Amino acid sequence: MNRLVFRILDLYYNEELSQEIIARKFHISRSTVSRILTKAKKDGYVNISINYPTTNHFELEKKLEKKFNLQEAVIADIEQEAFMCMAVSHFAADYIGRIIQENMKISMAWGSTLRGTLDYMENLMTTSKKMPKNLKIIPLLGSPNVNHDPTNELNFSNILVKNMGRILNAESFCLSAPMIVENKNIKGVMESEKQISYILEMGKNCDIAIVGIGAVDKDSSLLLSGLVTTHEQEDLKALNICGDVIGRYYDVSGSFINTQFDERIIGIKISDYMKIPIRTGIAYGSKKVKAIAAALKGGVINVIVTDSITAKMVLKEVDIEG
Repeated sequence: MNRLVFRILDLYYNEELSQEIIARKFHISRSTVSRILTKAKKDGYVNISINYPTTNHFELEKKLEKKFNLQEAVIADIEQEAFMCMAVSHFAADYIGRIIQENMKISMAWGSTLRGTLDYMENLMTTSKKMPKNLKIIPLLGSPNVNHDPTNELNFSNILVKNMGRILNAESFCLSAPMIVENKNIKGVMESEKQISYILEMGKNCDIAIVGIGAVDKDSSLLLSGLVTTHEQEDLKALNICGDVIGRYYDVSGSFINTQFDERIIGIKISDYMKIPIRTGIAYGSKKVKAIAAALKGGVINVIVTDSITAKMVLKEVDIEG
């Protein structure tokens, strides 16, 4: 290799000059500089070594991204299940803070995991030097009105959206409707109401959806909120259903299954939800492994935020099924 090549390598890697500055210095094009750098690495003249932190799960993240064609997998490192909630919420808050940009529309579902994420986001954003402007925060579905536990109500979509709007100094919107109504006729009337249809239309055009992943078990948010009875949940299990997002159920393959609730839920349609570019699922724990695995297989989410223990269990679950 000639002198010019090594001069370019020295200036780029040792002096940390940009390709554009190097190109001007030697009166060559930027594309020529780029080709020289690429060829030098390929020919073994440049070796890059990264001093990774002692504990990281980058390989695990890459494995999940490749296996499920994800935009990104964000995995918190933990050694005990007791720290799952804290670690995952922290990593989720960091992820959301990183990806939000000016003029974005951000939609949220409901659940305790999302609430925990907002608690960490509040701390994160208070130290942020620059807050993205012109953000809009939108609920993906109505809020339950059958459970009056003040603590549980903090997990509902409208409350979460309001709190995120406050944290991000953004405009937030309220879907003034219950999550589930008595029948499809009531649903049709309510969704045709101008204020409600306006919010649902906004939800269709969001840049990001942030959702929790529900499991069909005794700790299901839908069950605990009184929206689904124990008998109804047993009927759902008979349909091979294993999880839900935004109140819609899917089976072990991640395919959405039509149920009686689809005709009664006030919220964004699944077909519209699936068109949102970034669909971020935040979930953890052994009880949700099957639901997370199915959501990944079916493309229900294209970003996963979880912990190292859960991620390994998910991959094992998929290998067993596969």
